[in-house]
Parts: sequence; C-alpha cells; structure tokens
Amino acid sequence: MQNATSLATGAPIAAQILVQAATGVTITNITVDGANNGLNGCSPNPIGIYYQNSSGTVSHNSVLNEVLVGSDLIGCQSGLGIFVQSGNSGSSTVTINNNHVANFQKNGITGNEVGTSVTTTGNDVIGQGPTNGAAENSIQIGFGATGSITGNTVGGDVWAPDVFGDTGNAAAGLLVYASSNVPIKSNNVSNTQFGIAVVSDPNFGLADSATLTSNMVSLTHLYDGIDLCSNNNTATGNTINGSDESAIHLDDTCTGASTGNSVMKNTINSACAGILSGPGAASNTTIPNTFYGVVAVQATGSNTCTPPPAIPNKAVTKSHARIKAARP
Repeated sequence: MQNATSLATGAPIAAQILVQAATGVTITNITVDGANNGLNGCSPNPIGIYYQNSSGTVSHNSVLNEVLVGSDLIGCQSGLGIFVQSGNSGSSTVTINNNHVANFQKNGITGNEVGTSVTTTGNDVIGQGPTNGAAENSIQIGFGATGSITGNTVGGDVWAPDVFGDTGNAAAGLLVYASSNVPIKSNNVSNTQFGIAVVSDPNFGLADSATLTSNMVSLTHLYDGIDLCSNNNTATGNTINGSDESAIHLDDTCTGASTGNSVMKNTINSACAGILSGPGAASNTTIPNTFYGVVAVQATGSNTCTPPPAIPNKAVTKSHARIKAARP
C-alpha cells in the first residue's frame, strides 16, 4: 500500500523500507523481497529501500522482486530496488555498497534529483534479462544528482521487443542521465542494450564531464558499448567486447553536439564501428585506441553503422528516446 509520494512527480510510492527526513540511517544484512506485493496497477510504485531527504548507508543486503503483479502490467515504468531522492530543498547522501539487487521491473539502484549524492560501490545488480516490460537500467544517477559508480557488476538489461530502427525504449546497464561530473570506474557490464550511457536532456540538464575508466563492457545487443551523448567526457582504459553497433559512440542526438570528449587507450574487440562519431561531433580526441575485429575502426559523419554484425544490408537508426530514465 502507498506510504510515500515522489518528491519530483507526486506519484504514489509503496516502499517496503522508508527512510524519511532522517540522518545516519544504516540498513545492513537483511533481505527485502517484493514478491506477492499485491500491487495490481501501475501505481503505487513498488520500491524495496527508499531514502527520501535522508542520509546513511545501505550495505550487504539482498533486494529482490520489486515488480508489479499481473502480466498486463509489464509495461508500467515502476519497480525500483534501491531509490535515493531529494526535493523541497532537502538533501540525501547515501552510500550503497556490496548489495545484491535482482529481478526489478524498472531500475536496480537509482539516485535522482538535485541535492542527492549516491556512492555506489561493489554491488551486484542483475535485471530480468529479455523482458517485454519496462526498459530496465541496473544503476542510474540522474536529474541533477551527483555521485559515483565504482566496481559494480551489472547486466541482464534487455527490452526484448526492440529491433533495429525502432524508436521505442532500450535498456542500459549504467545510466547517467542529466547529471554531470560522475566518475564511472572499474565496473563489469554485460548483456545489455547500452552498456554505459551518459545522456544529456534539453529539458532536464546536461550530463557533461563524466570520467569512464577501466570498465569492462561486453555483449551490448543492438546498440553501443559506451554512448557519450554529452560533452567533455573522458573514456580511458576501458575494454569493450562484442558491441552490435559501436564500441564507443560520440553521439550528437541529445543536445545537438558531442564535443570536447577524450577517448583514448581503450581496447575494442568485435563491433560494427570501433568509434562512431555523429555529424555534429567535433573537437574530440580519439587516438590512440586498440581495435580488433571491427568492421570500421572509426566511422564519422553518421549516428548509424551499416551493417551491424550478423545483420547484413540493414542500416541502424536510433533516437535517444530509446534510453528511458526512471523518474518516479
């Protein structure tokens, strides 16, 4: 049943554990299981652990099955494992480390809104795999929140109905959405549609100046291993294997440009394009990098790659309405 309301949208929320206007709250060594929650509509939004204008630590927990009941509800943008949110001039600072989060409907770990700071370290966050429901994201920092994403293992984020040329939504392992200066380091991301996406939004803000270092990204279906749809980012020392479209995309479809990015010393194996630069992308540094088994080492002047591996003679087109952030 509802016990909270979103500070951003006013939407009803049903949190199993609610920390509200409190400081220094530690949650550790418990299992939070949303199975059989009886929620048979798109709202209230089921959330395992919810910090609202609060601070503390979430560590060594299992957060499972934050999904709605009923096969006709699988398209609802609801179901979060761990959610940290600020609003009404409040703030939240939460450390989230060494948790197991699985079988969520929308997002595994989420930090949203200005005033929120989340440090996410050493978590294991696994989605449902191919699903017809919401396009999942394992970890998201968005809408002006700050924080870091370090040493996490994430994956299993695949929106099954998506096909090349579709303008619907796709899933991401790590998503930074309209939040700037986020370090993303030493994560293992596999079996997603976008591996790591750093995305500005003209309505909600920029996602500039992220640093992506020493991440392992593998098996991105349909789309990019790393998508930089923003400016002044640094991607260094990452290993990207098996990207259906590009390993690293300098993507100008979010804000009209992708400029000032530094993409260096990455190792790329098996991709349609090693580095794909949109027509508006400019003043980016893209050497040196190491490439193996790519159709095109660097492709410029387009946000598509033809042909993607194993799909001959079919162009890829995409819109960044595809990456859908959770904003309860």
